Amino acid sequence: MSIVKAFLATAGCLSVAVSALRKQKAVGSALPVGESQVTVSGRRVVIHNPGQSGSLPLVLGLHGWGGSAKGGGSFCGDANIAEHSSSLGFIGVCPDGYRVHDDIGGSWNAAGCCGYSVDDNVDDVQFLRDVVSYIKQHASISKVYAMGISNGAMMTFRLACEANDIIDGVAPMSGGWFGRPAFNVIGSHPLPEGWHNSTFECSSEANSSQSVSCSSCYDYATSPSDNRCWKSKTFSCTAPAANFPMLYIHGENDTEEPYKLVVADFHHYAQEVLGCVGLATSPNYIEGKAKCFEYASCSEGRRVTFCSVRGMGHSVPGSREKFDGVRAAWSWFHGGWPSLAA
Repeated sequence: MSIVKAFLATAGCLSVAVSALRKQKAVGSALPVGESQVTVSGRRVVIHNPGQSGSLPLVLGLHGWGGSAKGGGSFCGDANIAEHSSSLGFIGVCPDGYRVHDDIGGSWNAAGCCGYSVDDNVDDVQFLRDVVSYIKQHASISKVYAMGISNGAMMTFRLACEANDIIDGVAPMSGGWFGRPAFNVIGSHPLPEGWHNSTFECSSEANSSQSVSCSSCYDYATSPSDNRCWKSKTFSCTAPAANFPMLYIHGENDTEEPYKLVVADFHHYAQEVLGCVGLATSPNYIEGKAKCFEYASCSEGRRVTFCSVRGMGHSVPGSREKFDGVRAAWSWFHGGWPSLAA
């Protein structure tokens, strides 16, 4: 029963109901203050509401392949969203990716990756639209941002293409972009260590589900007996609106999403989709082990930057790197860089 219904139904509780109603209005939200969980479209969604007054931004936090909304592999946990929500002033929302079994972590359909979400062609863009809609029904939201790690980063790229009517900025971390125009791996960048060109013919349906030539695909060296070429599925991409902010973070020691390969993919996206030119040769911002480089100009005033983190593997940056990636992204969304004295 809502507070308003309780107020109307129980005159004896008048003073308590009015007090509670005033408190609810004070935070501008029907969401519980602190951490709560709801179910949206059959999936768990963890919410961190700082309980601050007025309209607040919403930050979606998307876990990697095999992760979840809460617990092991949670973006909310790995990125300390509860603390950031309170200190920076946003509602943090971490949903579960698509899961087929309780003992298997979730995944997001970013087209080229990953897991059952791709196999079952799940519409994760629509699911995340439903999550945003649910939060907006229960709280006053000023802006909507998305962050994610690995497969979650891949999904934030897709949101920036297919849901940029509701997304106001993104901060992917250590995950590639699978939109079109597709990144030509072989033609654009040397293969990372452990990968190799295919030497067999793979342009027929017998060897490839997508009939691709080996000039645009690659195989992993640990499976020499696999005689199939692999090329990712892709999606069409509509460039986001003018002044759209994007910050991309990647660890230089990442071997799961190979640093040189995936960073080259990001720069391809920045140039071909966002219309960016003039990546800085000297860092515009340094924090701990991170150096961040801004593009001098992007089409329609879009603001795009890339942060390279020395010594970091496949993870969300934090205290080990002396670089707060969430705080850096938050500041970039709002027009600049964090004040390190703050």
